[in-house]
Amino acid sequence: MRRVSHGERRKTMKLNALTIRRFGRFERKQITLPDTPLVMIYGENESGKSTMMAFIVHQLFGFSGKKPLSNGKGTAIHKRLADQSLLQETTETFIIWNGTSMDKSSLIFI
Repeated sequence: MRRVSHGERRKTMKLNALTIRRFGRFERKQITLPDTPLVMIYGENESGKSTMMAFIVHQLFGFSGKKPLSNGKGTAIHKRLADQSLLQETTETFIIWNGTSMDKSSLIFI
């Protein structure tokens, strides 16, 4: 990891919303995040806070499958759960796509 020198500006990413098709306890769930510098996630026990954080982590960094697919590559995740739309500080929008057919499931906006 490169250290940021004094006065140098870091690139940032803003998560705007989550649209979850199916993940953990959530199914067809739309979560809009506030347009503030800091977002605090709070709620009762078992309300889905950790599941929502796991969803974000899995979308940004992928799933860790325990058994490989038949060709020895990839993970045991066969079904597409989500896509991501990431809004960068430059107001450019990027979609990170996991390679499955885009017309077979809805997009996830993050």
